[in-house]
Amino acid sequence: MTSTREKRRDQIRQKILDNALKLIADEGLENFSLRRLAGRIDYSPAAIYKYYGSKEEILEAIRDDFWKKSAEHAPDISGLTPPEQVIASGHNYLNFAEEYPQHYLVAFNSPAEQRGSLDEMYQSPNFSGLISMVRNGVESGYFKLPEGYTPETMAVHMWISVHGIVMLRFTFMNEHREEFTRMAEKTLIDFVHSFTVKKPG
Repeated sequence: MTSTREKRRDQIRQKILDNALKLIADEGLENFSLRRLAGRIDYSPAAIYKYYGSKEEILEAIRDDFWKKSAEHAPDISGLTPPEQVIASGHNYLNFAEEYPQHYLVAFNSPAEQRGSLDEMYQSPNFSGLISMVRNGVESGYFKLPEGYTPETMAVHMWISVHGIVMLRFTFMNEHREEFTRMAEKTLIDFVHSFTVKKPG
C-alpha cells in the first residue's frame, strides 16, 4: 500500500513534470532550465533536486511518460487487413503527436534520445510493432516490396513520413494545420497503397 508520504512525493514529482511541459510550451525546449522551472512553481532549484537530480532527469521522465501514453493510445487494429493496420497506425501517430505536442518535442529533440543504431531501433518495442505489421502484410500477400526492399525499410520510410509530417505541422505549416493535415493523411494512404497488391475487401 502506498503511504501518504509516497503519494505526496508522487504528486510533487507530477507537478514538476506538468510545469516543465508548460514551460517548454511557453519558452521552447532550448530555453528550459531548472532555474526557470523553479521560478514558475515558486520552488528553489535545491527543492527540485530532492525529486529530480538534474534537468536531464526531468526530460527523461517526460520521455518515459510519452512512450507510456503512446502505448496506451494505440488503437485496436484487430480485424483490419495489414494495409488498414499500417494506415491506422500512421493516423494514430499523427493524432497522438497532436494531442501531446510538448511530450513529442521532448522525446525527439533531446540529446539523450539521439543514440543507438538502426538494428537497435528495429528491436525497440516502440518500433517493432510496425515492422511486424509490414512483415505480416508481405507474408499474407497484401504488400509487394521492390527487390532489396525489406519490411524494416518500409517501416522506416513510413516513420520518416509521419515524423516529417508532425514536425512540419508544428513549424512551417502551423498556421495551415487543417489543410496540411488533410494532404498529409492522403500522402500516408497513398504511400501504403503504393505497396499494396491485394486490395481490402
